[in-house]
Amino acid sequence: MTSGRELAGFFSKLQWDDVPADVRDGARRMLLDTLGCIISARATEAGEVTSRYANLLGGTTPLAAAYANGRLADAMDYNEGYSGAHFGCGAVAAALALARDPGASGKELLLAIAAGFELGARIQDAVGSYYSEIDGKQSFARVWGIATPIVYASAGAATRVLGYDEAKTTEAWGLAGSNTPIPVGAKWSSSLDLPNTKYCDAGWCSMTGVACALSAGFGNTGITSLLDEPDGLLRMVSATSPSHDALTAQLGERWCIRDVVYKDWPVCGLMEGPMRLLQGLVREHGITDSDITSIEVEVGSAILVPRFLQQHPRTFVSLQFNLAHAMAMTVLGIPPGPKWLSTEFAAQPQVVALRELVTASQHRVPWPPKSRARACSVRLMAAGRTWFAESLPAEGDPQPVWDDDWAIRKFLTLVQAPEAQRIVDAVMNIADLSFATPLIEAVERAQPVT
Repeated sequence: MTSGRELAGFFSKLQWDDVPADVRDGARRMLLDTLGCIISARATEAGEVTSRYANLLGGTTPLAAAYANGRLADAMDYNEGYSGAHFGCGAVAAALALARDPGASGKELLLAIAAGFELGARIQDAVGSYYSEIDGKQSFARVWGIATPIVYASAGAATRVLGYDEAKTTEAWGLAGSNTPIPVGAKWSSSLDLPNTKYCDAGWCSMTGVACALSAGFGNTGITSLLDEPDGLLRMVSATSPSHDALTAQLGERWCIRDVVYKDWPVCGLMEGPMRLLQGLVREHGITDSDITSIEVEVGSAILVPRFLQQHPRTFVSLQFNLAHAMAMTVLGIPPGPKWLSTEFAAQPQVVALRELVTASQHRVPWPPKSRARACSVRLMAAGRTWFAESLPAEGDPQPVWDDDWAIRKFLTLVQAPEAQRIVDAVMNIADLSFATPLIEAVERAQPVT
């Protein structure tokens, strides 16, 4: 059996009881985290432009909903990650877009999300890392893009909600793969004033997966062999270290959502290490922004590129990928949320002054390409004294705990009451929902904390 048909056969037949309980729990937490990101992002620059375009697509139509939820879920770089990519947004957006009209149950909604995430993760594993060794340094590859996993995550969730059999699922995925965006990541990464999407528009990617699934239902057919050999999709997206076998390895035994990671701040995860060190120093020693004269950071070479290092980022997305801004907001103790990414707030003299105190250089310990924990250090000079903190992660170090309590706390800081609690209750008890529509409608009504 070919890889594409093996995957399509597995996911088209997947049932609730086939998914281990801990995997279902992981999908439920990811759903709640993604919903928080969607609702919070409505208060950002991306909120208005997304709403206007969704209205052009019909407002609450499946394509409009897929676009809006996919774009907003990924807009703040606050969503879940796996192997350096973010594609849960595609699975959640597609499931929410299509679950209302068929009257899907809570179990069916969550099953679709679990299936979509798993398919997206396997595509990501097969494409491989977008880092490479360039001139002896760990750097972004010269060609890379992580749109493809989002498209497949969306298509995987969509075909599961729609109840497609293996043949129709294969056609839908063939259409989705053929319409995945080109890998523009390297060109995006080299820009200083980043556009108001990341390395791809996750809304377009989510909408593509849904549109292709619906199109297959109308009888359209796709290139069904895209996933069948290394010269197919993996070569087309310029994968630098492809692993075709990863598409189907331990299918049904290994579930990638067990390795998902989450974020405490709406910024690139590469910066979380020095942010935690700085936060610890500020809290432990009672340091205020007016005390500080210098913040020296040592990080891996992947961060030492202009978009991370410029001290005067000017755009909404540039703020998400800027080390100086992340350190300034950490010192000020601004609650994570839309305010972090406000260009108006970023232009305040207090914030600008702090960014200008941040410098960065390379840490002596190289960054392992697939490790979330990376060596870093912070040297903070304030009130005539110097404080230093360093993180040297070792193999076997404990991972952060992202349990239900953590997910609920984060969600409640992003969404206004009383709708916030209603959504939490519905998601935490999703298996008991006869219909997912009330949850979807509550998400549509919810307002962000600003």
